[in-house]
Amino acid sequence: MTTVAQNIIEMCEAILADPAEPKWRKEQAEENLRRHGHAARSEQRNEEIRTTLLSAAREARKLGYAVCSSKDRSGKISSYYAQSGNAKIRISDHVLPSTAKREAMNDFHGGTPFSGEIIIEGTLTATRLRRLITLAAAGRM
Repeated sequence: MTTVAQNIIEMCEAILADPAEPKWRKEQAEENLRRHGHAARSEQRNEEIRTTLLSAAREARKLGYAVCSSKDRSGKISSYYAQSGNAKIRISDHVLPSTAKREAMNDFHGGTPFSGEIIIEGTLTATRLRRLITLAAAGRM
């Protein structure tokens, strides 16, 4: 959680806890708490997803896959690519957007270049990640 969001949340909670604060100020604090509390939760969820992505890459390496990554525009890793033999898996926090070029390449090559894809949307255990990697490699995801 960012320090700015955390500071705002702490200030708002202090205002709400103080019985001497006027009603209008408490209403304003409740509104700020709703806005910044949501942003903080969203940021925490993003961090959980990034941690799970890293864990998935580690599990793929343990299973004998060669793993490489790609970064988004802000420089953060958004996808991992794991390959072992003919199995190539994409592990990411997002679905690939459909583009004309991508569709043409898929049509030309008879499908996507991946055996399977794993889209991370939250926290997963190491056991679940290994199971998903195995299923994706078999083309069942």
